[in-house]
Formats: sequence, C-alpha cells, structure tokens
Amino acid sequence: MAKSYTLEESAVTGWWVWSCGLKGGSATNKDDAEAAAKKACGDSFVLTPPPVDAQIYRGHLAAFTVQNLERERVTFSAGEVSEDLFQYLFGFANEGAAKLKPVAIVVALLKIWGIYRGGDSEEAVRNQHALSADVFGRLAKRKFGGLKLAVANDGKLKWSG
Repeated sequence: MAKSYTLEESAVTGWWVWSCGLKGGSATNKDDAEAAAKKACGDSFVLTPPPVDAQIYRGHLAAFTVQNLERERVTFSAGEVSEDLFQYLFGFANEGAAKLKPVAIVVALLKIWGIYRGGDSEEAVRNQHALSADVFGRLAKRKFGGLKLAVANDGKLKWSG
C-alpha cells in the first residue's frame, strides 16, 4: 500500500516548542525557541525539547531513541549517528555543526525516518532516494517544513513541496 508523509508533521523533525499562557510557538533549535519565547513572554515560559530519548554516558551521547515516519520507536548508537549530527538535527547548541557534511546530514535524516537505502556520496544518495538537488539541499539545511514524501507500492520515493 502506498504511503504519504508530510515531514513537518512527523514526530522526528526536532522542533522545540515554547509556551506561556495563551501564547506559544516553535523553532527548529533551542536558541531560536528561547529567543522567541523571551520576546513574547519575558522570562516566564516553558520550553519543550523535541521528542527524543537520549542515553548519555560520561557526558557524551551513547544512543538515542526516536520515532520514524511509521511512528515506530527506533534506537541509534552514536556510531550510527554521531553526537554532532544528533545535536544538529535535534536543535541543540553544537560547535561541530559547521564541520558536518551535507551528505552526512541527509543520510542521518533518512536513517532516522526509516527510509535510508544506501549511498555515501551526494550523487549516490540522491540517486538511491530520488532526491533533486533542491530537496537534498533543503534536507541538509533542515528546511524541510511542508516537504511531502510518497512511497509507492513498488517502493519508489517521490518528493514534493
């Protein structure tokens, strides 16, 4: 059966949510959410992180658990998705983000979403996942709000939005 997903509505986009009284909003990282909350609410607000369970060992990421696009809980070790990638994808402050390669970011997202089909280079990943240069760039920059993914009965991927 074919399936469709709107990525901004998935449980794995890494949105930080803020609220105070009747006001609220969200942002893709902690710093932006906190700044928006302070602007709207002053110093009295609640900040909720993305729905991810992290296992920390001696101050470093050991593993984390999230929901994939099918809402199944999946766990990744820091060997599968690095600590820098984890921090970047889920909107935590990260000094190593500038060193991340776009292909590593896209591969990590595809793994988390449960649709990774292989590839190490940008060309291979784009071919394996039917990604245009535009969609690849949006994924690498975490600008995939409104992006839609359709998985056909034969397993082919189609991106739109």
